[in-house]
Amino acid sequence: MIPVLMNIAYLVAALAAALLLLAIPPSVPRKLSLAVIALAEAAVIAGAGTDIAIVASGQPVPDLATHISYLVSAPLIIPAGFALTYRKLDRWGLVITGIATVISAFMVIRQLQTMGIPFGYLNL
Repeated sequence: MIPVLMNIAYLVAALAAALLLLAIPPSVPRKLSLAVIALAEAAVIAGAGTDIAIVASGQPVPDLATHISYLVSAPLIIPAGFALTYRKLDRWGLVITGIATVISAFMVIRQLQTMGIPFGYLNL
């Protein structure tokens, strides 16, 4: 299940890049942007469910309080970024939501790292 969580982190990062690319002029396709935001949020929620299944299966977690805080806050970041711009989803709104999605991707990576699982070069 750990490779699934890693792939979810990659997917969320790719969707964040897509949101940031959609913010480049000349036009902002609203339906496509909303679909990418919804897909990114669904992926983060799927990652949280996968993470809960991993922990419930007996995976040791050295710092459970930190892990739970990442687990709870990761699905809330993209909606918080979207809430800042929900009335006017223009270029800057997409940039804000894209950055929130990047942060959410890093939160999924931190969930892996708090379980003691190395993730590429991001282990500091």
